[in-house]
Amino acid sequence: MIVKETYSTPEALDFDAEGIGNGSGKFIAGPCELSFIKLTSISAGSSVVRVFDTPDGGAENNATLKLVMDAAADNPDVQTFSSPLMFTRGVSVLLNQGANLGAVLSYAVIMPK
Repeated sequence: MIVKETYSTPEALDFDAEGIGNGSGKFIAGPCELSFIKLTSISAGSSVVRVFDTPDGGAENNATLKLVMDAAADNPDVQTFSSPLMFTRGVSVLLNQGANLGAVLSYAVIMPK
């Protein structure tokens, strides 16, 4: 069996520290893969994040939707992909709920060489 060696870079997006409110987001430009993603909500509320395959947040719709994550204060949403989740255009993250509740999205990204 042939195994492809890949290395991911861990990163974190703190929505409150970045000043991202409900209905806003951030993106990673260009094709990439996610091997891990985790949404936590530090305070008493819950957070909801939608992840799209778009380069700039401009085409966020059901056709580009890849993942929906929700987390409560005591129950983070964690996804580890044995085969990384591929994004052909880029990753756009939209915070639907959780502004000022300590929502943090941690992820590991694999960028093409």
